[in-house]
Amino acid sequence: MTSTETSDHSAVSDAADPARRPAFLAVVGPRVSEAASVAATLASGPLVHAPLSKSPSRLRATLAAMRQPDTPFVVATDSAAAVRDADHVLVTDGGVVVEDGTPTDLLAIPGYYAQRYGDEIGANFSDPGKDVADE
Repeated sequence: MTSTETSDHSAVSDAADPARRPAFLAVVGPRVSEAASVAATLASGPLVHAPLSKSPSRLRATLAAMRQPDTPFVVATDSAAAVRDADHVLVTDGGVVVEDGTPTDLLAIPGYYAQRYGDEIGANFSDPGKDVADE
C-alpha cells in the first residue's frame, strides 16, 4: 500500500468519528452504488449520490451550493473532478478503500483518483509532483 492507501477499517473508523469527520467527505468509486455502500456507513445525515455528469465542474458547483455551514456533507460519486473541493476523499475499488487523503494529496501520486480525475478533465494527473493548484 502507498502512503495514501489504507485499510478499509481504519479509513472508515476515522471518518465515522464525528470529532474527526471532515465537513465535506467524498467517497469515489468506479460506480456510484459501490461508493454509496461505503459512504452509507459514514453518513450521520443525508447522503448525496452524485453520478458523473457531462460537466464535472457543473456538478462541483451544485455540490458547493448544497453544503450548509457546520453540517457534515457526505457524497458518493464516480466523479473525481466533481469532489475536488472535498476536505477528504476515500477511494473505493471492489467495496474496499484503496486510497485515502485530500484531493491535492491524491492528485500528487499515481493512483485511481489521479487517473480518474485526469480522464474527466482531459489531463494527465498521474505524474507524481504535478502542480494541480491552477486547475
